[in-house]
Amino acid sequence: YYQVRGGNRDPSSSTQTTTTTTNHHLQSPTGDSDLIMGFVLDSDHASRIVDRGPPANDTQGVEDFVQLWGSPKAQLRRFKDGAIVHAVVWEDRTTAGSAADTNVPVSLANDDSTQGSIVECIVRHILQLHFLKQPSNATTTTTTTTTTKKSKKNPTSTPHVQFALRNMLSLVEGVVKTTANDNSSTNQRFLTDSTFAHRQVMNAFESLSDFLRQHSRQTIPVEGTGIVDAKRSRLGIPLTIDGVEPLSASLRYAEVFPPLPHASLGGNANIALGGKNKHKVTGAIMSSPIHIQIRFGSSSKWPTDLRAMGAAKTAMLIQLAEGIEDMQGDKYGFASPKTTSIHVTPQYMDVGYKGYAWRIFVRADPELKMLRDLRKPSPEALSLLRTLTRDHVIAAMHHSTIHKVHTEHPSSSSVVRLAKRWVASHMLSDLIPSEAVELLVARVYNDWDTPLETPSSVSNGFIRFLKLISTHDWARQPLIVDPQGHISEDDRTQIMARFEFIRGPNQDKGPAMYIISPSDRQGDLEMDDAPAPTGTTPAANTSKAPTLQHVWVPSFTMDNPEWVILSRSKALAKRSHDYLMDLLIQGDTSASTTQQSSSWSAIFQETTTSLKSFSALMRVDPDFVVDHECSSTTGGTGRLIQNHDANSLESSYTQSLRNQYLGPKLLRRKAYRNLDNDDANGSLMDWTPIQQMVHALRQKFGSLALFFYNEMSPDVIAMLWRPTAFAPQPLSVLHSEYKRPSSAEDQEWSKDTLVLNNAQDILRELSRWTKDIILDTKVLDARPIISMSRRQQAQLVGKEDESSSNPKKRRMKNGTEDGDDNSDSDDSSSSSDHSDSDDDSSDS
Repeated sequence: YYQVRGGNRDPSSSTQTTTTTTNHHLQSPTGDSDLIMGFVLDSDHASRIVDRGPPANDTQGVEDFVQLWGSPKAQLRRFKDGAIVHAVVWEDRTTAGSAADTNVPVSLANDDSTQGSIVECIVRHILQLHFLKQPSNATTTTTTTTTTKKSKKNPTSTPHVQFALRNMLSLVEGVVKTTANDNSSTNQRFLTDSTFAHRQVMNAFESLSDFLRQHSRQTIPVEGTGIVDAKRSRLGIPLTIDGVEPLSASLRYAEVFPPLPHASLGGNANIALGGKNKHKVTGAIMSSPIHIQIRFGSSSKWPTDLRAMGAAKTAMLIQLAEGIEDMQGDKYGFASPKTTSIHVTPQYMDVGYKGYAWRIFVRADPELKMLRDLRKPSPEALSLLRTLTRDHVIAAMHHSTIHKVHTEHPSSSSVVRLAKRWVASHMLSDLIPSEAVELLVARVYNDWDTPLETPSSVSNGFIRFLKLISTHDWARQPLIVDPQGHISEDDRTQIMARFEFIRGPNQDKGPAMYIISPSDRQGDLEMDDAPAPTGTTPAANTSKAPTLQHVWVPSFTMDNPEWVILSRSKALAKRSHDYLMDLLIQGDTSASTTQQSSSWSAIFQETTTSLKSFSALMRVDPDFVVDHECSSTTGGTGRLIQNHDANSLESSYTQSLRNQYLGPKLLRRKAYRNLDNDDANGSLMDWTPIQQMVHALRQKFGSLALFFYNEMSPDVIAMLWRPTAFAPQPLSVLHSEYKRPSSAEDQEWSKDTLVLNNAQDILRELSRWTKDIILDTKVLDARPIISMSRRQQAQLVGKEDESSSNPKKRRMKNGTEDGDDNSDSDDSSSSSDHSDSDDDSSDS
């Protein structure tokens, strides 16, 4: 959708454009001053920079071509094939990326292929040339006479022509200059062009893959072993690395903030930060390590015992680490051992290469085969087989599927990253798997059941993503994602039968978000003598011993999201979708200039009403929050800001990426070309204290409450009690932690001996776990806390009345206070009393 707004057009204006053939009246039938036009972009040609005119011998065609575009724009050009024809070039947009003309939209990285910016320029040029404003230097065959009443507020203003929701791309892309004399450095592109940053990661992956495969070959002769033609590899590992497979989102254009090369990991320290941060790097790397896996060629050297197999994989990683150090890997692009050492765990190895942190796993196919061939596998063996299959086989297939989608549809990558940022902004991080978000977007771009065209812009794809979440019947229908058409009709029948079998008669069982993709063919295994779901064919040969067979199950959404999370996500998606659709029709009136239109940013913020739906809010120490631009409560409004050092505008994406690259202020240090190579200059890899704390809380208290947070800016952690958290239950000595009598009167407890979870004890334990990170806790739902004896309630009400007259109310510092149980309940209720005033400061 494009919109023509404001300027010198108003319902009372009298405008006539007279030509030799027609009269054009730019007036809405409803009397409104806005005119909305919808366009369907052809993704194959929408980013074409040059439009060639008709042949020179077609006189009438040439005349019409020049009349349409205007003689300054349509000029004679000579092409490589020898043709000399009139052509229009859309490459030089001199005002893009500057604040000189605030009514001209800025140019964002990759908006030609993802947002149709070339089409936007074409539409703006035609409207301004023929309908809105006649340039004084234009020479056309049309004679125009225009009489217009100027706007009272700005008599010289011109109408705004803009692509609706175009600036939404600024959350995942930076502002770039596309002028002919632009000399933007490569280091500046790291902060503005996400595609460039992703490709640098992929180039480093290709280099690392070549290094591992080349130096693992047995090419160096070994003497004195008594074995003829004995050879070894330069890395010292006994097997040849047959393949290196990517697993990380940053290797498929799906990382919201792709990692940047770090000086301590063998990368370039000259990222264009500007200002006082020009020579600074972080001592803690915020980006997650890039996951890859190595596969070895077939060999009989693998052990035949499962426990020995795990030890052999770890030994391979240790030998690989030692081989890199012995080869002086810093000469090949690895991080110097004096600045960052190689870390080896029983499961993986962390290493720095070309400035990036890599996490290398070993995929041992003999181990998978050994587990599948077990006649009577134990529950532990089945669990190990499922884990290894998901982490190695399914993850690699999923990566290939999503990478193909992003290659075929350029805008899908930005939609995935925008969708992940939307999920995080509503504090749903880790509650909705990132792989599920990627599959939802893949379904949007490969939906065979819809009559709509495939999205060609980010805004269209993102709106369709919200529509899919909010309207799909998750309880009655599985969501099948098949971009390449690998799932047959028989497979769909089996998927539907398995889905109905798992859902049950009430359609309330199993995974809430049931998403199936081609990689889920390996999803789960069960014995082939198990009862088959209705509609499927049981095992034909029952004389054989039962063996494991594959069944279709959702690999990435088996455990998450839960039903309550899916319900919340559907409601948020519906509200966001409806709000964006209203903006398309009503227009963005948040700012008077095209560059600063940002009403859409409201869907990336948590409102006061939404925050009040939680049971408690925990405020994180700001020293642990690196990027406040992505905050769910106090984040940026989506407006472009002026960077005075670079004399240009900056997007939210650039600001956030710079903040994450610099890391926490307390760990920043100076970095120059010649770094002091000592251990003090090392950097912490995978520094995510908030994520690790939330993970620990979910492991410990996940059966009692849900924990919400924004992984990109975890300034607030929200908690929501589960409905069954305070249900009465029989007393058990083994499970007596955090329990109290259930009866309202203490003397009645001897009759029923039922107990409840004590919310006060749980909050105390929470504060003990988080005391070094959480500043204060605000209890919004005090009902579980004040559910006590009548005597205690009377004392609580009396102290509440006393505290209400005291302007200085006590807050629950670190969630704990000295004193008895009554004082603790008073603090919690007091925090709940003044929640409204605190919420006002975080309301977006």
